[in-house]
Amino acid sequence: MIDIYYKSGVSLKGVQPQVMHGLLMCARGYERFGAPNMWVTSVCDGKHKEGSKHYDGLAFDLRTNMYDDEQKQKLAAILRSILEDEWDVVVEATHIHVEFDPD
Repeated sequence: MIDIYYKSGVSLKGVQPQVMHGLLMCARGYERFGAPNMWVTSVCDGKHKEGSKHYDGLAFDLRTNMYDDEQKQKLAAILRSILEDEWDVVVEATHIHVEFDPD
């Protein structure tokens, strides 16, 4: 399995167990994609839109600034194929947002 790194200041305080499982599954996806590692840029920290799952410990962001748009879409497709249906994977301008959303 590839290494998972956390950006300085990332907080796991209040993280839900589903997110830890999701992070491990995403690391498998990054490995399948051929990435040397996976960087987590936010979990229960930072500023997010109102009602964000980050505030409930049910979301995380993954660094993608080293990839072009086509690579980001390919990586997101791999993550979606690995995660269960309860997960949303959204490609943002600066990261991939992943959240546990069983509704």
